[in-house]
Amino acid sequence: MRRPSSAYWVIEMQLKEKKSGSFMSNFVKKILSSTLSLSSLVILRAVYRWTLDPADCDAVLANLAIKKPDCNYNVIIEIFSVRCPEELLAVRKAYQLRYKCSLEEDLAQRTNGDLHKTSRSASGASGLW
Repeated sequence: MRRPSSAYWVIEMQLKEKKSGSFMSNFVKKILSSTLSLSSLVILRAVYRWTLDPADCDAVLANLAIKKPDCNYNVIIEIFSVRCPEELLAVRKAYQLRYKCSLEEDLAQRTNGDLHKTSRSASGASGLW
């Protein structure tokens, strides 16, 4: 699949500003300062996630699913069931680095009852708990 030209711009900017670590802050400022339509923001969000490593992308998606008021457990279940143990470990490390807390702690805070037991057993089976 061929990347759109906007993806090349994002990657080029990432490479130019990676050393200074200011890419995301500048990117967010550019987005907030411009008047973009909702569809443009959705496309920019998709391009941003597409440029992430798979583990980082899963970490971002897991965080978004956990932090929503109505937690989307389907995303969490898919990550735990589709990824191999090595990939889950990479997701866990990426989540820890990005959000300064563990995926399991955030998941445990948002779940209760049978779902809490299931999430503990799923993460325990994958070697994460």
